[in-house]
Amino acid sequence: MTIYQLELFVTLAHALNFTKASRLMHITQPAFSRHISSLEEELGIILFDRNKRSVELTAPGKVFLSETKKLLRHYNKGIMLAQQANTGQSGNLSLGFLESTSSFFMPNFIRGFHDTYPKIHLKFDEFNHIDLNEALSTNEVDVAFTTATGIDLIPHIAKKLLFEDYHYIAMHRDHPLASKDSINLSLLEKEPFVIMHPHHSDQGYYFAMQICITHGFTPMIAAEARFINSLLFLIDCKIGIGLLPKHLQHFASPNLRFIPIENHTDPIEVVVAWKNNNSNPCLVHFIKELENYLSNQ
Repeated sequence: MTIYQLELFVTLAHALNFTKASRLMHITQPAFSRHISSLEEELGIILFDRNKRSVELTAPGKVFLSETKKLLRHYNKGIMLAQQANTGQSGNLSLGFLESTSSFFMPNFIRGFHDTYPKIHLKFDEFNHIDLNEALSTNEVDVAFTTATGIDLIPHIAKKLLFEDYHYIAMHRDHPLASKDSINLSLLEKEPFVIMHPHHSDQGYYFAMQICITHGFTPMIAAEARFINSLLFLIDCKIGIGLLPKHLQHFASPNLRFIPIENHTDPIEVVVAWKNNNSNPCLVHFIKELENYLSNQ
């Protein structure tokens, strides 16, 4: 069994098509099939159910896929660490961010960082809040652009404030209250709300619920969304109103209005976070460049 065989297996497990998988791996289809058959023979299990029309993972294949992906992650991380220069002038750095959170400053900053350190390869991954904190805690990502909620529970954490935001009421422009400059949230007690699903954004769900409870009512939930774009879409469809950070208005339809909540002053802290015991030498340069960038804004 070789790493190459495992990479072929993972590629086929995602593509579920020998022709597509062999093209992705730049190998002929017969050779690809032989590698998979050899792997199955060595393991003594059937990884795929295949016929002329389809390819599907077997139950043992799904288990093997999960473990193989972990193995390859550790393998690739080992290569990364071995190849990094002692000075950190070259290497790899993994960045995790929340959906839409970092879009304001990341493009300009990343362009500048890449110009200064062209040999540092940046890997970008988008997460929900729960998974991003977990990824930072387990060193799956080196740097997280996230909110401060729960971040201090991670051992050896360091963070820097990027900006503060506030929750606004997001509603369709046809709503009777959409023309107001601010709204007392208690006036919306009978309104249907759309909020983030707690399993995908615990902070989005918690904040929306807590703000309503603070204003004396429990919201009537019309729908829950897994992604911010989905939540904005639901509001645009007039399924309900939402409580969202103000900066998300830049990603919303022109049909939506974001209106301040009267007497609501609790900020949302958006931070960059990393673990101060992270041994990746590229991290030092990244944080230094980010601090310089922020100080000039």
